[in-house]
Amino acid sequence: MKIAIVDDMPDEAAQLAGFIDKWCNDSSVAYECDTYPDGSIFINNSLNGEYDLIFLDIYMTILNGIETARVIRNSNNNCHIVFLTSSTEHMHEAFSVHAYDYIIKPARYPDVSRVLTDLYKSHNDFCNYLDIYADKHDYHIAFGDVISVEADSNYCIITADIQYRTRVSFGQIEKELMADKRFLTINRGLIINMDYVRNMDDGICTFKNGCIFPLNSRKARGLKQAFIDYNFMLRHERNDKGGLA
Repeated sequence: MKIAIVDDMPDEAAQLAGFIDKWCNDSSVAYECDTYPDGSIFINNSLNGEYDLIFLDIYMTILNGIETARVIRNSNNNCHIVFLTSSTEHMHEAFSVHAYDYIIKPARYPDVSRVLTDLYKSHNDFCNYLDIYADKHDYHIAFGDVISVEADSNYCIITADIQYRTRVSFGQIEKELMADKRFLTINRGLIINMDYVRNMDDGICTFKNGCIFPLNSRKARGLKQAFIDYNFMLRHERNDKGGLA
């Protein structure tokens, strides 16, 4: 799980990072957590869809949390946003950016634990893993970290934080991943995770990190519609969640 904290109060950001570390360690969840001192720095450095979850302070002096969230959503980023706020007066604005939840500041561990637990339970990407053997090592890769899988003769190349080349049939991995709604086979021997995709246009699948893959020419229209439907479903699920989802 990749997490960002955007907060201009260093002490509060550090405390939140400590709560996240405790929950992830107690729950045996692998994670990375980065901290940014304001919304503008976050936008300038990390708007490529790399985070699964962003804790976003509403009251920041340079670029407030609501404005930052709008920029994030306008970039077609479907990450989960949790607002940090000392007041609930801006909560109605959070609906427009499809916030997952909010936490009243100063954050308390039970509130952080509740958000992380709810997110963990409702999304298979943090619960299911690919167990593979590559380069003489065993690896345990969370579904949510898998960006793409490509067939390579009797091997598969799994792209996550790094690339893993493992001797396993494409069909076997496809069977595991396709049970998860975020994965889509877009061409022969090629599976992608739609959470990492920016758009599908003109027969090309473009990832948020700039990488591109060709769509199956005969199925391009249906694949694009599947991507649209998936993103619509995500927003619908967030709107159906109690509170701010």
